[in-house]
Amino acid sequence: MDLNQLIKEIVREVIREEISTLEKKIEAKDNTPLVIGDRLLNISDVADRLGCSRPQVYKYLDMGLKTVRFGKSRRKVRESDLNLFIRRKGGKG
Repeated sequence: MDLNQLIKEIVREVIREEISTLEKKIEAKDNTPLVIGDRLLNISDVADRLGCSRPQVYKYLDMGLKTVRFGKSRRKVRESDLNLFIRRKGGKG
């Protein structure tokens, strides 16, 4: 293994460790496992997926659909959380 390959392997390992640390911090914050590659959906996207209105999505948020907050008011829903909500609710809408 030459020096460049060795450096690349070390960098990959450090990145893996950092990602693992960040995942644990996120999981500890809300007790929800992080799904790598999980898309964040805005409220309109959620309404489209559920076939309902935006006000209905806000009612679902009050009923327990989890969100990720950005700042004081901006919220998004993890695609995995939406899928779980749909399964628990028994289907769409």
